[in-house]
Amino acid sequence: MAQHVWTVLCDKVLRDNESPNTISLIQVVERLTLRAPSLRRIEDLIRESQEAGDKGILVTANMRLVSWWVRSDYSKEEMSRFRYAIINPGGKRIDEQFFPLNLLHSVGQRVVCSIIDWPLSSLGLHWIVIEEEVPQQEKKEEDWNAVARLPLEVIEEGAPSS
Repeated sequence: MAQHVWTVLCDKVLRDNESPNTISLIQVVERLTLRAPSLRRIEDLIRESQEAGDKGILVTANMRLVSWWVRSDYSKEEMSRFRYAIINPGGKRIDEQFFPLNLLHSVGQRVVCSIIDWPLSSLGLHWIVIEEEVPQQEKKEEDWNAVARLPLEVIEEGAPSS
């Protein structure tokens, strides 16, 4: 299994062309503050969406989730897979995305995942859970190990935050 080093949620990622192993993470994100259109409240929009049979609303987030992984044994090539899952304040998994990890030609890989829209079923503290797939020889069926959890507080503009 590849080794997870770190994952950061940020606004922008800058890559240095002169130093390819260097990136800058701009505006690390810990809170997403939403502004409702016109005089409506975000909670009202979510409730109306759920009453119409939807799971909630999508809000434009335009964030980057940057994850760095390295070989578990630097001398051995490996392939793996990871996913991130968004967990809402009620503990329900509301979205997940999958990404390959190719450590055949290098000992490490940074993966930049774009999160353009955020699925919102309630305001409050959300979690982004990073999970690596258990290698085929070690698993019985689809199995994943959580390697990191990042909090993201989602609030409405003007509301008190925790």
